[in-house]
Amino acid sequence: MGKRILLLAPDDYQLFVLVERNLLHLGYEVVTIINKPAGFQYKSFFQRIYSRWRKIVDRDNSYKRSLIDIYNLEHNLTVINQEKAFDYGLVFRADFFSQEVLKLAKVKSDHFVSYHYDGIERNPEVKALIPYFDRFFVFDKVDLVSNDRFKTHLAYNFFFDYDFELKDWMEEPIYDMFFLGYYNEGREEALLSFYKFVKEILAKIHFEIAFTPLNKHFQPNYREIGIHCRDGSIPFEEYLGYIKKSKIIVDFLIGEHNGLSFRIFEGLKYGKKVITTNSNVRNYDFYHPDNFFILKEGDYDKIEIMDFIERPYYKIDENIRMKYSFANWLNYILKH
Repeated sequence: MGKRILLLAPDDYQLFVLVERNLLHLGYEVVTIINKPAGFQYKSFFQRIYSRWRKIVDRDNSYKRSLIDIYNLEHNLTVINQEKAFDYGLVFRADFFSQEVLKLAKVKSDHFVSYHYDGIERNPEVKALIPYFDRFFVFDKVDLVSNDRFKTHLAYNFFFDYDFELKDWMEEPIYDMFFLGYYNEGREEALLSFYKFVKEILAKIHFEIAFTPLNKHFQPNYREIGIHCRDGSIPFEEYLGYIKKSKIIVDFLIGEHNGLSFRIFEGLKYGKKVITTNSNVRNYDFYHPDNFFILKEGDYDKIEIMDFIERPYYKIDENIRMKYSFANWLNYILKH
């Protein structure tokens, strides 16, 4: 039997599904805890009526949210308590979990680590959680910290490698260019202007933006020029399906980030060209100008971009490419 690993991850676009699948592929025995487990029910008729009354009279959903938070906490603590010890505890986005859950997970794990795939300054509350871990990893060099309170370590994003032997992703592309991301005000102007530019030179473009209830009123700005909009997140596996069917991936840097997004590594895995606003990609050993185009926001040269598009993909050395696989990433994270 393989090593036991306790995986804690948010339900955010179901990234945890593919992480779990890759861990199983590598021979681990996995128990997964997500921040919002299914199964919430009101415990009494009174709770249901009072919640509805608050929503109708006060237009306030906080009572129901508080009940859901209590359910999530109790459920996750119960599941972890029922398990025997784990060789490893691996947490994605620790700021999605309560201190009680993290403390119990640490007690249950011989080695307890976290990976934060977002900028720490975008989620400053996570700083208080860093001391809970044996090692805390960040994807952006600007988040490297070493002081009397805590220390962070650098780990890049990765691509999933559980399906390498299937090769079902070697299909004929149906999109010339693809982008999918959450609505972000900081990259809105650059994204809209670039979309208007490329749809004049390419026929098959698919840009898609996911909106939350707080920002869905911006959808008309996107729909009127042909960008697809959706309410809520897209499952990560469905997103990868679009990647497989696209010739070029577009990657717009969020202002606070300098680390490379998952899109860069998905391009590396699937042999797709990437147009990115993140110039840091030049500093990596897999960079080649035939595969990565550094986009200067608002300064679009049609001849230069078409030349990049028409050049053949430069095949990256397999040893370099596999450095960025999930298996190699995990070995580093767990100090194998």
